[in-house]
Amino acid sequence: MEDFMDLSRRFRDLTSKELEEPELLVALSERDFAAPDGWAQIFTSVRVLLLAEAGSGKTYEMRAQARRLQAEGKYAFLVPLESLGRGRLADLLSAEEERSFDNWKADGHSLAWFFLDAVDELKLTERKLDEALGLFAKAIDGQLDRARVILSSRPTDWRPAMDMATFTRRLPYSPRARAARATAGEIFRSSLEEHRPEERG
Repeated sequence: MEDFMDLSRRFRDLTSKELEEPELLVALSERDFAAPDGWAQIFTSVRVLLLAEAGSGKTYEMRAQARRLQAEGKYAFLVPLESLGRGRLADLLSAEEERSFDNWKADGHSLAWFFLDAVDELKLTERKLDEALGLFAKAIDGQLDRARVILSSRPTDWRPAMDMATFTRRLPYSPRARAARATAGEIFRSSLEEHRPEERG
């Protein structure tokens, strides 16, 4: 198992201007996270876009959070977006994870968290987000309302209007399945993972 240092990552919703002009994210500082969310809050959201610069540890962090959920007895899977299409989604998982995935599909009621990593790596292979998310949706056919999806990307590789439209169209969510206390703002939220190099030791 890879070594992992918990950096207590913090997140916040991005403004429309920040999404439209990703270069603004580089200038964010500690004070821009006055009331930040942690992973516990992220896990209550149905669809999450996680934006962070190259080298900030997105993949390591998402893998660690998937393992943490698994250790708590929950269904959680890290899925490399660029590999979707080369085989079934289950083929991208370990044997144990594949059994867990099959159990999740069969039980009909439990939630599962899918960490889809990463849009920028997908685009390096010249493949389309629409295709990858379509294949993912097909792999969990009929179970979208039980799937919690965290999609990661570098800010500069995310096209705010086009890619968000693809995200919402390919992975829709039915309000009838939501908890009564959930708010509309929780369905789609854009979050920024803070890079805190001073804590990396």
